[in-house]
Formats: sequence, structure tokens, C-alpha cells
Amino acid sequence: MASVDITGLLPGVYTGAITYMDDNGKKNRVVIPVRLTIKPLPPPPPLTGTWSGSWTESGPFGDEIDSGLTWKLTQSGSRVSGSYTQYITYSDFGNGGETVTGTLLRGVLNGRTLTISTDGGSVFSAQVSADGQSMSGSGGDDLFGGPFSLQKQ
Repeated sequence: MASVDITGLLPGVYTGAITYMDDNGKKNRVVIPVRLTIKPLPPPPPLTGTWSGSWTESGPFGDEIDSGLTWKLTQSGSRVSGSYTQYITYSDFGNGGETVTGTLLRGVLNGRTLTISTDGGSVFSAQVSADGQSMSGSGGDDLFGGPFSLQKQ
């Protein structure tokens, strides 16, 4: 039995050979051609819908903002846009309980990676699960940022 580590290989067809020799050397040599096909992952189901979860931001001096986050997304091909609501549940700045709303724009879904920006300047990058029901990654701006995770509702 032979095995192969496909880590780092892009989708495509790879060829090679396995050579078998017994203790008698060249007398009993067999070359077996091998062909490996790596197919691209299928895209996740459409992201259109409501997503809810949490986001924790940290600042340059250790300041923290914890938030509930809701995105309402619309997908057309690889383009994604929508709106967001951020419910600040805790803040070292004392603005817990504040709600921030805005627009999500310039979103691109590349394979299972979503990159999208807010009208306030934050950029989010997430990996979408294979079943299209969750995503997680990081988001923020030049000063504050951190991990977030969302579940499709």
C-alpha cells in the first residue's frame, strides 16, 4: 500500500511512478505508473441570509471590546454585500450597550474564504465551513481587531 501527503498541492493532475525491487536487484524490478487527481473543493452553499455571532476586538494597549455581531448578506456569484449590526456587550471605553449599524461592501468569496469590508473601515476575513453554516476569522481596522465567528440563522 502506498500513501501520499497532498499538503500544499493545488487542484490538478500529478503523475509519477513507484518502483519495486526485490532483493535480487534489477532482475525483479517493476515500475508502476501513478496518476493522482486532486479536485478543487466545491464552493460552500450561498451565503445569502442572516448570520449571528460574536467578535472580540483588542487595541494596541490591551483595550478590549466584546460584541454581538449580525450580518445580513446577499451573494451574487463571488460578490457579497449587505448590512451589519454590532451590539457592544463590553468595552473598556464604557460604551457597552451601544449599537453600531452599517453597510458591508466589496465582499469577495474566493473558494471558502470571504473577505468583506464595512463602511467604517473594518476588514473581515473568514473561512466558511464546508456546509456553509458557519464562518470564523478575524476582523478590524488599523487600531482594533480580533477574532469573530458567525452562524447562519
